[in-house]
Amino acid sequence: MLRLAFLSALCCAGLFAQATSQIQGVVQDASGSAVPGAEVKATQTDTGTVRTVTSGANGDYVLSNLAIGPYRLEVRKTGFTTYVQSGIVLQVASSPTIDVPLKVGAVSEQALVEANAAQVETEATSVGTVIESQRILDLPLNGRQATDLIQLAGAAIPAGKNGTAGMAGGQYISVAGGSLFGIAYSLDGTQYNNPFDSTNLPFPFPDSLQEFKVETSTLTAQNGLHSAAAVEAVTRSGANAIHGDVFEFLRNGDMNARNFFALKRDTLKRNQYGGTVGGPIKKDKLFYFVGYQGTRTRSDPGSSITFVPTAQELAGDFSSWVASCNKGKNLTGPFVNNKIALSQVSPQALQIAKLLPTANNPADPCGTTTYGAVTQTNEYQVVSRVDYQLSQKHSIFGRYLATTLYQPSAYAISKNILASTQGGLDDLANSATFGDTYLFSPNVVNQFRIAFNRVGVHRFNDDYFSGCDLGISMTCYIPHQTVLAVTGGPSIGIGTAIQASFIPTIFSGSDDVSWVKGAHQFAFGFSMFHYVSSSNANVYSAGTFTFNGTATGSGLSDLVSGNLDSFLQGV
Repeated sequence: MLRLAFLSALCCAGLFAQATSQIQGVVQDASGSAVPGAEVKATQTDTGTVRTVTSGANGDYVLSNLAIGPYRLEVRKTGFTTYVQSGIVLQVASSPTIDVPLKVGAVSEQALVEANAAQVETEATSVGTVIESQRILDLPLNGRQATDLIQLAGAAIPAGKNGTAGMAGGQYISVAGGSLFGIAYSLDGTQYNNPFDSTNLPFPFPDSLQEFKVETSTLTAQNGLHSAAAVEAVTRSGANAIHGDVFEFLRNGDMNARNFFALKRDTLKRNQYGGTVGGPIKKDKLFYFVGYQGTRTRSDPGSSITFVPTAQELAGDFSSWVASCNKGKNLTGPFVNNKIALSQVSPQALQIAKLLPTANNPADPCGTTTYGAVTQTNEYQVVSRVDYQLSQKHSIFGRYLATTLYQPSAYAISKNILASTQGGLDDLANSATFGDTYLFSPNVVNQFRIAFNRVGVHRFNDDYFSGCDLGISMTCYIPHQTVLAVTGGPSIGIGTAIQASFIPTIFSGSDDVSWVKGAHQFAFGFSMFHYVSSSNANVYSAGTFTFNGTATGSGLSDLVSGNLDSFLQGV
């Protein structure tokens, strides 16, 4: 897909590439008259990067395509005192207007403005909210997923996480009434959507994320990829001063109350640990930033309830079950007085029953059993970034992010066949971005971005049995795995893609030019996206056997008597 956008605007409208910002305003004297030819210099105080322009005939100036962060603004003109304002903080995709009042005097004199005056955006057509670093770090996040904070933007309604066919961390969110897949995500100025399900790719963990902005309503052409909103995020970068942190966040089931229906307290243990460090390789020139987060989750909830066939039922006698568990409602079909001969009991049902756990109370005629799908998840994320100021006109950066998740199947851990409904995951997402910013002149700035994103999702389950293992005449595309669904009874296996891989790959590139000409600012450029998706999903290949009580009035009695309601299988 190729998108071209040619934009023009009057009166220095705020147009800038994603993941950057700009400062604009008018230089005036004490009487309010324009001051042309003034030197306007912006210095990013963390890195020492300097950008300089000259005010135009009407006193207006634009410093476009600036990296986000803290700035100091200096304005000089012969016959006037030097104006210096510090405390300016540029946020992602912002365009504050800072008008400069010059006083008559010597250039060697300075008029200092230390307080950060209100920075008002007068040219933005969208409605947006910036979630800055302090809120990302300070607000409580269950699981430390920064995308949860999109809800702070207002008019944002969460609608749950994506399925296991997508990368972990993807979320469906409706912004301003838009569709759940209507958000265009970008990271460091490049596209960051997963084309498989249109959710976000894994966000950097909070300590490595500088900030992000949520915009909706009338978006610019370069943000017009999705209908509902745009979320533009920026990773942290190094500076002249070394900075970093270490952290660990803990959740433990010992501090939780027991679920009312569970036989024991939840054994949840989740540790999220890691750290970041950033600093200079060469002062004012070359900077680095690296971060790591590991997450270990262990849980054995044990709060799911189901019913398994009792020894009496496996002998063909459901009389106790009807009296105590079915409100006296008799079974139909081959059952006479709620009993069938042992010869009428399905041999496959007897084989399955040997693999099922026993009831909590052997004397319970309902066969009640409580179980849980044991979860053991290991995740890690690595973020690295290098920024290089080659000259006052030329700067480049590179960023790499890797996120992985491994979760063995619950059956492999517990060997409880009821836990086979929770399969395993082996996921890896890679993201790499290169950016180049070049000043052809103080008024013409070019930004180039290229990115590569690749997601690998692998779903699997450990072997237990298939219909072929039970002696059923069928084709077993997935050896030793099948799906059993019993209404009012046990469920075994994963219903859809029991063995699957989903691998979307995304190549993207963009080039944006900002050109200030007199009282006009023009922006033009292009964006290019190329998607490749490779999927191999055994959807329903294992075969699904359903027993729902159609034949005898009970799913369990249908299973024991071998009265199958439906069988579904796909290649």
